[in-house]
Amino acid sequence: MENHQAKSECNDIRIQEYCRTRDLSLRNELVDEYLYIAKIAAKKFAGRGVEYDDLLQTATLALIKALERYDHTRNVMFSTFASPCVIGEIKNYFRDKSRSIRLPRRNGELLKQVEKVVDSLAAELGAQPKPGQVAERMNISVELVHELMEARSRSYVVSLDDPIGESDDSGWSISDTMGTEEAAYSIVEDKDFFNRIMDDLSIPEQQFIKQRYINGNSQKEIALAMNVSQMYVSRMEKKLIERLRKYL
Repeated sequence: MENHQAKSECNDIRIQEYCRTRDLSLRNELVDEYLYIAKIAAKKFAGRGVEYDDLLQTATLALIKALERYDHTRNVMFSTFASPCVIGEIKNYFRDKSRSIRLPRRNGELLKQVEKVVDSLAAELGAQPKPGQVAERMNISVELVHELMEARSRSYVVSLDDPIGESDDSGWSISDTMGTEEAAYSIVEDKDFFNRIMDDLSIPEQQFIKQRYINGNSQKEIALAMNVSQMYVSRMEKKLIERLRKYL
């Protein structure tokens, strides 16, 4: 128990250090330390139509994003903060996987004809017809029948109250796997993009970016601070905007 507490305190100190330094090697160490959160979450949702490895990959990415967003000054343990972030990302993954596929109009009309022929043959034969029989009746290829039937299964929309699977007795429904959008995750990519750009700018250009877009100063205020003309600042801004567009 004491060893576990000492380890947690050590991790807290290293997380605080990472929040200050953003050292990548330290981040990788912390991700390894807290990977158990991703593994637990992935196992919780395993066996519901998605491979465990895919769930673990999604959970690990969510763990990294949570580490980037974590604010140690709020006096909340990282594990407490990260767990719902990881769970939410997995639920979003399930939500995206469960979206229905819209069929092209031509295939949609042909599929309706296939369904009518299937019903007609089933009544005649007293059993579910085979794809070859459907293809012969409609004068189309067996491959096309298979393609249409597969498209129908993919585009089938189920109720959100339906269980996850026929063999799933956990009581979970599809709605339980649906998460909410986490717009703050994009901050990770934006921050990385911003840091790479700043490293490639000159010191005056970096100062301008910070004064103009972080501090919100006007061109006139920046010109006074840099001891240059406002026209010079205006031209600098136009050039920087063009460079940023090329970076994007």
